[in-house]
Amino acid sequence: MIYWARLKEQGTGRDNKDLALGRVVGPTLGLGLLLVALWLILSGHFEPLLLAIGAFSVGGVVALCLRLGIVDREGLPFHLAPRLMVYWLTLAVKIIRDNISVAYTIVRPKGRIEPGLVTISPELTTDLGRAIYANAITLTPGTYTLSIDHGSLLVHGLSKAVAQSEKSDEAWREVPEA
Repeated sequence: MIYWARLKEQGTGRDNKDLALGRVVGPTLGLGLLLVALWLILSGHFEPLLLAIGAFSVGGVVALCLRLGIVDREGLPFHLAPRLMVYWLTLAVKIIRDNISVAYTIVRPKGRIEPGLVTISPELTTDLGRAIYANAITLTPGTYTLSIDHGSLLVHGLSKAVAQSEKSDEAWREVPEA
C-alpha cells in the first residue's frame, strides 16, 4: 500500500495499481533472484531444511522491502550491469598498470617521490557517479581521493606526475551512473 501511495503522491497522474505493480514486479523479481543466488553461494548447503530457511528469509526480506517501498529501478540498478562490467575491466587494467608504475617509481635508483595535490572536475551528474569515481581513484595505487566538494575531487598523488595523470585521465567517462 505504501508504494502505491508514494506513486500517487509523486504525481504520476494515474491512480492505477496496475501501473504501480508494473513498476515493482521487475525489481522485486530481480531482488528475489539476487538474494536466492547470494544465499546459495554463501551457504553452499542444499539440505531441505536450509533451503526452506533460505526461502523463508528471502521472502521476508523481499516482503519487508516492498512494505518499505524501497524496491525500484534506482535501488536495484540492473540496467547498469553491462556498463559496470566494462568499467570493472577498465579499472582492473588501470590498477595493474599503476601498480607497475608505482613499484618502478619506488624501486628505481633515482626514483623521486614528490607528493602532490590536484583538483579534478569530472563531468559526472550524480553523487553515485562521483562516489564511484572517487573510490576508483583511491583503489588505484599511488593516488587517494581526499575530498569531494561541489563535484570536484581533491586527489593526492605519490608524485606530481601521478596526480597530473589522474587529472588528464578521462576514466570518469566510463563510470556508470544511475
